[in-house]
Amino acid sequence: MWCVAALSFMFSSFADNSIGPIILTMTVIISFIVISAIDLSLFRVVKPFLFTNYMGSWKLFFETPVNYNKIMLSAGALVAHIILFFGIAWYNFKRKIFLPDEKHIRFSILFVLAILTLQVGFAQEKNAALILDGVKEKFALVNEYEASVKIKVDVNFVKIPEKSGKIWYMQPGKVIVKTPGFSLLPKRGMNFTPNQLFSGDYTALYAREEQYAGVTTQVIKVIPNSDADGIILSTLWIDTQRNVIRKLETTTKSEGTFSMQFRFPSEIKTYDLPDQILFNFDIRKNELPLGLTGDFENQGNKDKTPKNSRGTVTITYLNYLVNQGKALPVFQKKNK
Repeated sequence: MWCVAALSFMFSSFADNSIGPIILTMTVIISFIVISAIDLSLFRVVKPFLFTNYMGSWKLFFETPVNYNKIMLSAGALVAHIILFFGIAWYNFKRKIFLPDEKHIRFSILFVLAILTLQVGFAQEKNAALILDGVKEKFALVNEYEASVKIKVDVNFVKIPEKSGKIWYMQPGKVIVKTPGFSLLPKRGMNFTPNQLFSGDYTALYAREEQYAGVTTQVIKVIPNSDADGIILSTLWIDTQRNVIRKLETTTKSEGTFSMQFRFPSEIKTYDLPDQILFNFDIRKNELPLGLTGDFENQGNKDKTPKNSRGTVTITYLNYLVNQGKALPVFQKKNK
């Protein structure tokens, strides 16, 4: 707030009325926020110099671990802006330089119109790139991990017993799953990582803010610019407090539409990996593991899959071992 007050004080040194500085201050704040949210190379150079980039840094005190270096950098940037704004105001008061009313009014109108045009043109891109960057940076902390998994498949015409196994992950997106006597289809459920969404060229659009499972999330639409993975559109519900994906809905060409719900422990951890994923898919678009019918208990005519039947796979993760070198030997053995 000191920075905002200093900015308004600086504008007041150029005017001889109270309305102009208020309008200009709000306009600058809105314009800086919009520029910060747009992922364009033209704006990337100026973003570090915009004080609005640092005004939300108080949230860093609630992260685990607390990033004190980033907090100090943000505080220093805000103090520098405050000194600059008060310095300019002092200089103008000292020289008694005031803009004429007509010039001041014209300047205010042109500035407001320019910002409104910028907002209309880029409203759909608001916050999308920055929100996705937060998710990517958070997941980048995980170089590799090993975890035990329990897999439960629920479909309405066949009963499949719960299975246990192991999963290994390694950057940039390699996954190995071992579940003896069990084959899970579709493969996207177990093999999913955020890197799969962000590895290729895509367009991200900010949709809205929405409450999901008691958490305030930002809804982002991700549209791939190529169809190499067969994905048409993905919608993500992102928890910006923890920089994690809470829900994902994806429409594909060959596998229909599937959704994934990510459940996290209440305690915020450094790596913040989910302890459970609910994967819902269209059975009509995915074959069941027919080679394992001995493990199934048929609940009806197995030759007829219900027209509107959907299946749910619940994957529970236990005993994460993150960045401890557990996955490397598994991948090396596989590559031999």
